[in-house]
Amino acid sequence: MAVSTKRITDLPEKTEVTDEDLIAVGNAGTASLRKTKWSAFWNKILSKIRSDVIVNNKTTTAPGYALDARVGKDIQEQVNDLNTNMIYRPFVLSKWCNGGEQINLLVDVSKAEKRRLPIFIGGNIGGGSFLQMGLLDNLTASSTEIKFTAILISDSGLMRAYANLNNGSANMYRIMIQSASGMGQHIFVMIPAANVRLENTW
Repeated sequence: MAVSTKRITDLPEKTEVTDEDLIAVGNAGTASLRKTKWSAFWNKILSKIRSDVIVNNKTTTAPGYALDARVGKDIQEQVNDLNTNMIYRPFVLSKWCNGGEQINLLVDVSKAEKRRLPIFIGGNIGGGSFLQMGLLDNLTASSTEIKFTAILISDSGLMRAYANLNNGSANMYRIMIQSASGMGQHIFVMIPAANVRLENTW
């Protein structure tokens, strides 16, 4: 078997490496060389990188490690779940309303089952408190007063609320809440599982 005495710099250059290319490998401290396919050699390198550098967990704090793509998928799914929960989180409003002041809400009900949503309105006036519950359901383009069931009433400082479809869209409700008395009062409004925007005016 002839042994080449050419220097590496004298060998012809190949710009692309294929899986069938051969390379010479040897053990440290020995003069023995053996041949191996580039694909096998590269797979050994990848295996070493995966075991020593890439982690498949969300707990590693040591520097110098890369995150396995499978963990990235898990993180994305958690982000998607958080975004979904944000859509379904309750809307809560607490504010002082002067006598005759209105609260205008735009409610996205596209994620609500059968586009039905409960609405809770409470408040206090003159040291007394009230809490009432209504249902947003079967709305039309015409403004309709929401019927409430009293949960707690200790004075006459009730609020009235009216609702209708926003520009005819079945997925968007417009709600207008106003005091049934001319007195100012602190108002509490809660609408579970809806994306709600507070509007200044209609």
